[in-house]
Amino acid sequence: MEWVMQWGYADMSDQYSNANTTMLAKYKKDHAVDGELNFFLVNGEIVGKGVGSKLLSEA
Repeated sequence: MEWVMQWGYADMSDQYSNANTTMLAKYKKDHAVDGELNFFLVNGEIVGKGVGSKLLSEA
């Protein structure tokens, strides 16, 4: 499954990560940061596959 995620979504993930890194660096120039929040989204109609549990365990 990890291979599928990397193969199918790697470019999108890199773009998202790069955008977040850039925004965080700009924000930190003028603000002190105590921590970080991470959000993830799964399709709620897909149940019983363990996707949400897997994401939570990897976080």
